[in-house]
This record gives sequence, structure tokens and C-alpha cells, in this order.
Amino acid sequence: MFNVAGCHGKFAKIAGKLCENCRNLCEFAMSTLAKTTLSLSCVVSLGIIGYVHYKQQSDRSKLHEGVIKDVERQQRRKLENTYRLQEQIELTKQLQKEQDALEKGSGG
Repeated sequence: MFNVAGCHGKFAKIAGKLCENCRNLCEFAMSTLAKTTLSLSCVVSLGIIGYVHYKQQSDRSKLHEGVIKDVERQQRRKLENTYRLQEQIELTKQLQKEQDALEKGSGG
């Protein structure tokens, strides 16, 4: 910042008041500082709001993708289980035929 008292030395204040030039300079500086602070606060706030909105959308899409992947994984497991069940049924039939053939061969 600037030193208001320094513009006229140590006698810048007379009866507790600044000279007209210093007062105008202070009002302008404070007005500019206030405007700058408000503008910066608004920009930061909008940036935070935008980031949070973007992050929420990103998280939602990732969650949705996770659900889709889970459904696909369940369908894949169901197909694998169906395939394994069919293999087991075929192996059971084959084993049953072999046992029947052994029983006929040994029993007859």
C-alpha cells in the first residue's frame, strides 16, 4: 500500500483530517481496493461453484459407469455359470453311462 502521511511529511494531518489531495487519494484507493476485493471474491466463488458442479457431474458419471460394469459382469458370470452347469450335466450323463456299462458288465 502507500503511505498517506508520507506525501506531506509528518504534518499531513491537521486537526485529525487529511489534506484534500490525500483524502481523495485514500477514497480512490479504498474504493479500488474494495472493488478489487469484491471482484476477486466473486471470481473465486464462481470458480469454486463451477469446480464443485463439474466434480459432481464427474462423480455421477463414474458411478453410472460402475453400475453398468456391474450389470455386464453379472451377465458374464451368469453365462459362465450356465456354461459350467451344462458341462456338469454332460459329465454327469457320461459318468452315469459308464457306471451303467460297468454294472451290466459285472452283473451279467
